[in-house]
Amino acid sequence: MKLDEKKVSDAYDEAKKLVKNFDSEFMLPAFKIIFKLLLLEDDLATTETRTKKLTLKKPVKSGTTLKQGPMDQLKDLISEDYFSTPRSMKEILEELDSRGRHYRPTDLTYQLNTLVRNKNLRRIKKKIGNKTVLHWTNW
Repeated sequence: MKLDEKKVSDAYDEAKKLVKNFDSEFMLPAFKIIFKLLLLEDDLATTETRTKKLTLKKPVKSGTTLKQGPMDQLKDLISEDYFSTPRSMKEILEELDSRGRHYRPTDLTYQLNTLVRNKNLRRIKKKIGNKTVLHWTNW
């Protein structure tokens, strides 16, 4: 494979431009890989197209896939109007279980109290037999 000086120079400049924001420890290895790829590239793609191919992309974040913690799950329930009727901790845990989110009561206590303080939910004490049971409902 015969390399002309212009192609080598262009590949060098482009590789240098692509790695300029890398951490110093990764800059040289990344430069070597990118430089080799640019030199071995057979098609006559434009610089813009090559840059698009080689630019590192962050993973796309979409919809509910980001909502992983208990607070996010509780906010989802609020937005779906789940708390339109008072719900006990047991009912909340069962609903989250049915959605594939398995929590212990202690995992939700802090988040529910935070939602109460922020006036997203209201906490109600109901007497059931000899026990006082906490229920949460919309504000």
